[in-house]
Amino acid sequence: MAFGLAPECHPLKRGFDEFFGFLDGAHSYFAATAIQRNGQPVLGMDYTTDAFGREASAFIERQGKQPWFLYLAFNAVHTPMHATPDRLAKFRERQR
Repeated sequence: MAFGLAPECHPLKRGFDEFFGFLDGAHSYFAATAIQRNGQPVLGMDYTTDAFGREASAFIERQGKQPWFLYLAFNAVHTPMHATPDRLAKFRERQR
């Protein structure tokens, strides 16, 4: 078991009020498998990079003027190397 998968290491047990993401590594950018929102499975997913950004933006909007802390770690720098068709097209143009 990875250290981060231990129940006592879940972000909601470590001082965070909300959590959206996954706890394991090398996660698909498109599959909802293992994606959680506050400990509950997320059933639908489009592209994790976009979803993480939307969730972070929505969190900031919900906070209003009260102080807040957000930790946002995109997995886009890690494998597997997945991208949406529009993002992949940018690199096809450069390869010519």
